[in-house]
Amino acid sequence: MSETLGGAMLALLEPRLDAIINTVREIPREALYRPAIRGGNSVGNLALHVAGNLQTLVGRIGGGVPYERDREFEFTARDVSTEDVIRRVEDARAVCRQVLPRLEPAWFGETADDPLFPGESRGAHVLRSVEHAEYHGGQIVLIARLVKGS
Repeated sequence: MSETLGGAMLALLEPRLDAIINTVREIPREALYRPAIRGGNSVGNLALHVAGNLQTLVGRIGGGVPYERDREFEFTARDVSTEDVIRRVEDARAVCRQVLPRLEPAWFGETADDPLFPGESRGAHVLRSVEHAEYHGGQIVLIARLVKGS
């Protein structure tokens, strides 16, 4: 079976998104926005951040899927329900499933139109987003353990 580069990236991303969703689902609601350390991030905020990043870098930049990101909201929200956080991560997953397998090899080498990373290739953008989800996904699992006391 021939696998695309985008499909391979999706295969790496899926288990991390499962872990994020399961962690958000399992953490008590009162702990969803509690950081493990003063000034740190919470499970809820990092999950919103991962979803926003995937929607932006994979969905909007990668696939032309309309998305208006509010990065400040991702880190300051405190009243987004558990169900809504999960829905946002699932929506980001759906966009990744829609976009990543369809990306052509030549597309990865094209320059992305993103002022945050000027001159960077589209492939680097997508890879950065997958790595970003891996990094913050691990933090989410650790923070949940720390705030639950296990």
